[in-house]
Formats: sequence, structure tokens, C-alpha cells
Amino acid sequence: MSPVIGDLVDPVGLLREAERCAFHWPGETWIPNDAVARLFPVLLERTPAVALRKFYETASDNWSLAIRLLEHAPDALLDVLGADPAATLGSVVARGLTCTSPDGVAPDVVDGVRLARW
Repeated sequence: MSPVIGDLVDPVGLLREAERCAFHWPGETWIPNDAVARLFPVLLERTPAVALRKFYETASDNWSLAIRLLEHAPDALLDVLGADPAATLGSVVARGLTCTSPDGVAPDVVDGVRLARW
């Protein structure tokens, strides 16, 4: 979604509408998911708390959609996370895994990503 269009509509309202969509068959989920992904950069810019809450909910539920959200918002992410968002996100993920690990240590590799670099 263009930031200019974001001035003409309520991005949070559109997000809520997308979340309320009812589906007649499983393949229809791409429609609201696409809307949410396109809204994400505008939400990050205008209402970061709503955007980050949506990202958290999505990452907990649907990893591929969570990554789509990030892919749609490179400029907004650079503004929010600084010059190296991958390092910032990697560090946060490693800390979260450390906190939730039974032995208090994050694994070296998660889903093929080496966390030791962060």
C-alpha cells in the first residue's frame, strides 16, 4: 500500500476488516493475507504498536506470512531497526530462545540459520 493511500484510509481499520474475512475454502486465505502484507509498512510507520502486535501474532501462527510482512516493509524496517535489521532480529530471536530454553542456552542453528553470528 502506498503511504499516500495510507493518508486516505484508516490502515488499522483495513487490518481489522482483513482479519474478519470469512473463508469458503482454504485457498481464499491469500486474499486477506495479501492485504495485511501490503498494509504492514504503513502500519509500521503510522501505528508501530499495532504493526508489531500483528507481526508477533503472525510469527507465532504463520511463519511464511510473517516473512511476507517483513518483505513488504524494507524501508520501514530500516527506519525502525536501524542499518542492519537482520542482526537486530537475529539478536532478539537468540535472546528469546535463550529465555525459553530449558538449559538457558539458545541453539546454534534454528531453521538453518546460525544464530552464533548475531
